[in-house]
Amino acid sequence: MDNYITSFDNNTLYKNEKVWFNLVENKIVDRDVLRNDIAASWERCINSQVDPLKRNSGNIIYDLRDMLEQEKNNLLFKIAEPFMKNLYEVIKPLGFIAMLGNEDGINIDMGGNKKMMSIAEKINAVKGASFEEKYIGTNAASICSVEKRVAQVTYYEHYKANMHNWCCSSVPIFNKEGNMIAVINVSNMDTSKHTPLLISLIASTARLIEMKFKLYDANDIYNQNYWFLKESMKKNPRALLFLDNNGCINHINENAVEMLGVSTKESIGRHLSEVFDKKYIKNDKMDVGSNVKNIILEDRNRNKTYLKLSKILSSDKYHLGYVGIIEQPVKNSGNHHKAKYSFEDIKYNCSKMDKEIKKAKRAAYNDMVVFINGESGTGKELFAQAIHNYGKRCNGPFIAVNCGALPRELIQSELFGYEKGAFTGAKKEGQPGKFQLAQKGTLFLDEIGDMPMELQANLLRVLQEKTVTPLGSNEIIELDVRIITATNKDLLLEVEKGNFREDLYYRISGINIDVPPLRERGKDVEELFYKFLDKYASDVCEYKNIKVTDEFIRALCEYKWPGNVRELENMVISILNNLEDSCIGVEDLPAKILKCIKVEGNTKPENDGMYLKSLDSTEMINIEQTLKRCNNNISKSAKSLGITRATLYRKIDKYKIKI
Repeated sequence: MDNYITSFDNNTLYKNEKVWFNLVENKIVDRDVLRNDIAASWERCINSQVDPLKRNSGNIIYDLRDMLEQEKNNLLFKIAEPFMKNLYEVIKPLGFIAMLGNEDGINIDMGGNKKMMSIAEKINAVKGASFEEKYIGTNAASICSVEKRVAQVTYYEHYKANMHNWCCSSVPIFNKEGNMIAVINVSNMDTSKHTPLLISLIASTARLIEMKFKLYDANDIYNQNYWFLKESMKKNPRALLFLDNNGCINHINENAVEMLGVSTKESIGRHLSEVFDKKYIKNDKMDVGSNVKNIILEDRNRNKTYLKLSKILSSDKYHLGYVGIIEQPVKNSGNHHKAKYSFEDIKYNCSKMDKEIKKAKRAAYNDMVVFINGESGTGKELFAQAIHNYGKRCNGPFIAVNCGALPRELIQSELFGYEKGAFTGAKKEGQPGKFQLAQKGTLFLDEIGDMPMELQANLLRVLQEKTVTPLGSNEIIELDVRIITATNKDLLLEVEKGNFREDLYYRISGINIDVPPLRERGKDVEELFYKFLDKYASDVCEYKNIKVTDEFIRALCEYKWPGNVRELENMVISILNNLEDSCIGVEDLPAKILKCIKVEGNTKPENDGMYLKSLDSTEMINIEQTLKRCNNNISKSAKSLGITRATLYRKIDKYKIKI
């Protein structure tokens, strides 16, 4: 039969009454009439020798104060109390009482209609009383506890006679593991009021208590993890901090506090940019797309600190924040081996350069060998120095070696060093090699494609073992050096020719950076020209406020620049040195460039003046339309046009565009 009350009438009452008297007289449980859960409960009561005619005076009443001193009961009471109070207030005017029972079958809280509370007291249904079947027979709370589901018991379904006036509905409460930890029971003396709506009300209260338990458990786990984390951070020899995914500091250990020169109080809860001013954070954008984020911090005293942030992900891949390891870069004892260029010194607008710059910045945060390939004059050493200054070795030495410029007989002693008397002509005191000089810093091996074959084997061994032995010595020196190599040659082709070791090639080509030639960098030619003009004008030229014709700029962009950026820089110096007035025009270009442009310019229209005028008109219209589209925002317009703000201002002035 159905386990829930769907309807109740006098006929049902009569049948249940008849079945109950049959139970008393013959100890028979009529399962044809009774609902399954009621019949099962009666059978348990018979087996426990519960007397159906005996009142509940023999019920166990526990000392509630002692009960609530038990941790599990105290926790249940504290969590459930506010929700039970709300339930009491709702059911009080409806003539109900409610009780909260624990998993041991003991009533630890009770409330509701005062009149019904007084009647319940007469059958020992009070705080601290047991609702187990072996004491009070069949009741909704006991069935709910046994079967761990919603239960209802009404009138003669109760096993004991003194409870035949009562109607009860109970709902279980479960913990996060699915174990039943409590029961809510609501009772009155009118079964017509035990509607599905009442069950929903009780169930809603039970679910709220369950949710509060889950929050409590989560908070408990959080506290455990917090103190474990705090103790671990305290004892960890490294400088550590934790950031949330917005970049705010959640935890910081004493080592980090000491290294950063800040207090714990002023750090916790604050964004990294508040502890370190934004202008001192060299790359402050939290890139949520990467698993590892690296930041160079620079305090107000210009001291640099290297911060490596690793993503913290939950089991479902939700981004929780970052764990940060702080390292103080090694101090450089002098400035004679210091790299002077940074990524800020590399001027570019083209996408090819942007791609390589991003690769180089990522490479700066590890100690893998970097291989830079590019034509002569493209700025390979500029890249190498920028990588060094962007990474944790930024305060260490930067040692550059041109492998193609050293005499073959001296290159080994230059790289690896030598002891006194190692060979004829050696210094009496010996000499450290470039690898030793680069300790804690970076060794830049430029033109590595020109390194003699016999030395390549020695270099390979050093890279593999990270040790070096000076000439004439038996001492093995451990190396802590970052290696960056560069060449203008196609090393794979050199490998095929037998000029370069294949194993060395694969050892140095883990991280490849390809610096594009100037001819592939579009409008970067113009930007670099103005950069060099600003850099050298005051030192080389007597004229101020130098003007540059559009024809000159157009000629620069047409030229192929076989010498790349170096050729452009030298050309600017030459033009400034020979300048006879304050305007730079096509006629000031070197003869070599003029000759190339003339050859390459044969495809232009015959009427060059009309051609240039047409180009000017087109450019002016394009600038006007872009400014209008960007609401005269110079930054947005310059970005859209692919030029700098300074260039845009020059063109606005040239075409007399009103903004």
